[in-house]
Amino acid sequence: EISESLNTQDEMLEILEKSLNDTGEECIMKGFNPELDAIREDVGQALARVSSLEKERKKSTGISSLKIKYNIVIGYYYEVTKPNLHSVPAEFRRKQWLSNAERFSDRELDELEERIISGQQKIKTIEEQIISEIRDLGSIGSAQTRENGELLSCLDVLISFSRAASYHGYIRPELTDRPILEAVESRHPVVERNIREDFFVPNDIKLCAESGPSLAVITGPNMSGKSTYMRQAALLTVLGQSGSFVPAKSAKIGLTDRIFSRIGASDDISKGISTFMAEMIETANITNNVTTESFVILDEIGRGTSTYDGISIAWSVAEYLVSKIRCRTFFATHYHELTGLAEKYEFVENLNIAVKKEGDKILFLRKVEKGSSSHSYGIQVAKLAGLPREIVKKAKEILRILEKNETLIHEDIHEEKEENGDEELQNRLSEKLRLINPDNLTPMEALKIIFEMKKIEREDRYV
Repeated sequence: EISESLNTQDEMLEILEKSLNDTGEECIMKGFNPELDAIREDVGQALARVSSLEKERKKSTGISSLKIKYNIVIGYYYEVTKPNLHSVPAEFRRKQWLSNAERFSDRELDELEERIISGQQKIKTIEEQIISEIRDLGSIGSAQTRENGELLSCLDVLISFSRAASYHGYIRPELTDRPILEAVESRHPVVERNIREDFFVPNDIKLCAESGPSLAVITGPNMSGKSTYMRQAALLTVLGQSGSFVPAKSAKIGLTDRIFSRIGASDDISKGISTFMAEMIETANITNNVTTESFVILDEIGRGTSTYDGISIAWSVAEYLVSKIRCRTFFATHYHELTGLAEKYEFVENLNIAVKKEGDKILFLRKVEKGSSSHSYGIQVAKLAGLPREIVKKAKEILRILEKNETLIHEDIHEEKEENGDEELQNRLSEKLRLINPDNLTPMEALKIIFEMKKIEREDRYV
């Protein structure tokens, strides 16, 4: 269709090929305009005569250093150094004095200068006139040129879609006017291309505002992949609805009027808008403009205020979207209280990002599962980020107090007995010591054991 719709504009193409020169200094091709060609030839002959005239004047005057030069102020001239002034012929007319030389002209050089300068000016005038005429011709066919540009842009997009689909294993999605979003083993098209240490873990997506869960509450630790999962769902919708294949094993995408997102933290201090205010403005925009055909991804609504305020706002927003609008929604949160929405509404489903806990460490599995997560593992993530051990230990103490519903005051935290080192670290070091028989150790073996125990301590501090 694109090939058949393209207007080749043969007449304009022929004019451009015959008129414009894309090589060399001359912008108009030789042979296009006879008058221009004649003037160029005359100028060329005059320039050639200047070169030969210099040789003739050197020979006739005997001044080997004589030069014919040009500047914009006095035009063409003979330059003769002072020691050779006695050899200057009588027909030379003085044009300029210098400290170490003098400049002259004669009738023939004046005539050549007139031919060259006037000829060059005529060339410039004719070239500008030709280019103006070509530009006017181009404006007549501008509508066809714009249509061709749009067709070629479309072709460029389709080629890009086909290359991405071919190289990265995308599949053709099924598009429907039903308010659903389903995908088997979906992937994030950008993240999967940039993973260095591990392969991308695909996940299924299933939302249906018609007969199944339209809102999924997603819980799990930070860095576990909640935002990636939501964004890849939005990107699948954008790609599929724009005509691209999508990164999944199979996909069914319901047509969407708009995609709303509330992700990340931002503010505008110059306008007096705090991070929480910016979050609420974005949320207000969503709730005031969302329709049943929209797709919404929300990340951490209500986190910029007190816990109880935040939970109340987050719960109310989620309840509004599922009970009043019934649009497809992913709602990621660390407020585990929101998982109770699934008990109240049949169209709410709880999802969580699986993690594996080994002692005091966590391993992100990147797999989305049904059900809710009971922990956010915030302290473990803080430890992974490199917070000092002292801060991590104190955070654990405070968390134990809060989990026991005790009053969090300075005296309570101060009087809490400090642990004698991390329990897991103590167990590992104790086991290492228990297996050592000092009577049978050489000095080198003892030194090696000390290095190993220091290594265990360092790993616990930074991992």
